[in-house]
Amino acid sequence: MRALFILIASTAAAAASPVAAQGAAAPSPSFDCARASTAVERMICGDAELAALDRGIAIFYASGRRNARPGRAVREQAEWLTSRNGCDSRACLRQTMIERLWDLSEEVGRDLPSYANEDADAELVVADLGGGWYAFGAVGYWRGPTINSASAAGAVHLNGNRGAVASADEAECTFTLIRLPRDRWRIEARPPEENMACGGDERDGGGDLSPRRAVTQLLSPGLPAAAVPTEPACRGGHRQSRRRTHCPRQCDR
Repeated sequence: MRALFILIASTAAAAASPVAAQGAAAPSPSFDCARASTAVERMICGDAELAALDRGIAIFYASGRRNARPGRAVREQAEWLTSRNGCDSRACLRQTMIERLWDLSEEVGRDLPSYANEDADAELVVADLGGGWYAFGAVGYWRGPTINSASAAGAVHLNGNRGAVASADEAECTFTLIRLPRDRWRIEARPPEENMACGGDERDGGGDLSPRRAVTQLLSPGLPAAAVPTEPACRGGHRQSRRRTHCPRQCDR
């Protein structure tokens, strides 16, 4: 099973705000902070990473809602907001928001950029939040000392053409997102020790992620069944991920 790495915008973000660490202007969240009325909303308004995650969620949600079954997207978003509003700490709020961003990244429509590398079984969806901030959802084998399998979502600020992010789990892996010329991306993974892996299997190969419109089209519900590769249905009522068009799929909650 692939690991879901919860990413932060700086390896030091647990101790300092991404803005303080990187000197970056905070992105605006999806709502008016002057009207923030709850502790959760005020927490989002006062934290650059949380604000970026909130805006990324709004963008991914709007994209997926255009193609979702009537009522489903609205219902799921309302249920998630209820869960989010139950958080009483930054750690809870951040994890809840990143998990939601990942779920939404699998449902986005054709209006968001999608990138892929078939040889490395890697796919990436990105939303430009402005000011050097990006929200993303990614899955695949990342280039590093070895090529490791992982799923990731988060918000990151690029200094120049790259931004370092760290996983929030016990693996303590460091990822670097690099924006390349000709509208390409690279994700480099590095474990804390050479004999460790950053989640999942290892394999030879790797490469950069280039625009892949066909992958984006497969993200859109409502396509003819023949447009999506068929695989056995998930058990226990779980839904099957449709983003993984080249690598083995897993059942999502």
